[in-house]
Amino acid sequence: RLPVARRRGAAVALTCLGCGALGAALWVRNAVWETELALWRDVAAKSPAKSRAHMNLGRALDRRGDQDGAVAEYLLALALSDPSARHAEVLRNLGAIELQRGRLDQAEAALRRGLALDPRDAGVLNNLAILALERKDPTTAAALAQRAIEADPALGNAWNSLGEARLAQGNLEASLAAFVHSSQLDPDVAVRHWNVALALEGLGRIPEACAAIRRCLPWSRSSSRPIRGATRTRRSSVASPRRPPRVPAT
Repeated sequence: RLPVARRRGAAVALTCLGCGALGAALWVRNAVWETELALWRDVAAKSPAKSRAHMNLGRALDRRGDQDGAVAEYLLALALSDPSARHAEVLRNLGAIELQRGRLDQAEAALRRGLALDPRDAGVLNNLAILALERKDPTTAAALAQRAIEADPALGNAWNSLGEARLAQGNLEASLAAFVHSSQLDPDVAVRHWNVALALEGLGRIPEACAAIRRCLPWSRSSSRPIRGATRTRRSSVASPRRPPRVPAT
C-alpha cells in the first residue's frame, strides 16, 4: 500500500527488524546450549514428565560433582517410566554414586535392580564386582568381573576389577595379565598402570614396575592419587598397604 518510492526502504527496514529479532532469539538459545548442564536443565523444565530428560540431567549433574542433585534426578527418572533397559542404565549410575559415597547397601539395592532388568549389562556387573571388592570378597568379585568381560570384552574397568580380585586371591600372574589388558584398553587411565606396577612389584620385577609407574605419571599429576572407577554411562585396593583407597568414579 506504500508509494512505490518508499516500498524498498520499508522492505529493508522490515528485513533488518526480522533479522535482529531472530539474532536476539538465537543469542538467548545459545546460552541454553552453552553447557550440557544448561541444556538438560532446559529440557527437563520444558518436559518435566519425560524420564530421559531427568536421566540426562542427572548424568550432567553427576559429572559436575553434584551427587545429591544427580540422585534426585535419577530417582525421578525411575518414577516417571515403566521398568526397561533404560532403568538399568539409571540404576547403574545411581549404584556408582552410592559406591563412591561408601553406602554399600544402597549401592547393592540399586545394582541388583538393574541386573534384574538387564542381566548382561556389563557396567552393572562391573559395579557389583567393585562392591564385592569393597566387602573383601574377591571370589565373588572375580566371578562378576568375568561376567562383565563376557558381556563387553572392551570394558577396561571390568578387566581392572578382575585384576584386583586375582591380586587379592594371591594370583599375581593372573592379576598382571588382567591389569596389562586393562591398561591397553584405557592407556590414559593412571590407575591401570599403577595396578600393573603393583602386580610386577609382587612378582619381584622391580625395573618393570618402575617403568609402569612412570607411564601413569602424565595422567595422575592433576590428582593426589590414581583413581579407580565404577562404571557409569558415556568414564580397588587389595593386598598392598601402599595401594591408594578405592574411589569409584566415571
